[in-house]
Amino acid sequence: LEDLATLLQHGDAVVCNAGTILLDALVNDRPSVCVLYDEGAPPGESWAAKNVIGEHYRELAESGAFATAESFEGVVAGIDRALANPSELTEERRRAVRNVVGEVDGHAAERVVEAIVSAV
Repeated sequence: LEDLATLLQHGDAVVCNAGTILLDALVNDRPSVCVLYDEGAPPGESWAAKNVIGEHYRELAESGAFATAESFEGVVAGIDRALANPSELTEERRRAVRNVVGEVDGHAAERVVEAIVSAV
């Protein structure tokens, strides 16, 4: 996890599928490219695209906080865009983090403990 945190804090961009790593990238204000295609999948199949249509991911997918890529060329274009203008989607990333993740202040563990203690 320490290596992952370091990469997220210092990398120029993140390329990933629709998963929790995308949330981590947005929390760290990293320009991101979400891959929405499956290389080598049977014709008509796209598990990657299905990841973003679920109710649990819809708000993030609609946030506009990251580029999407439906082909390898789209990945390259997304990376080029992120490197050329890393602050382009900063406000969208902040809004998505606020709406989907909540407060990011380093005190989440304390809030979890408080919630557990008050529930017991």
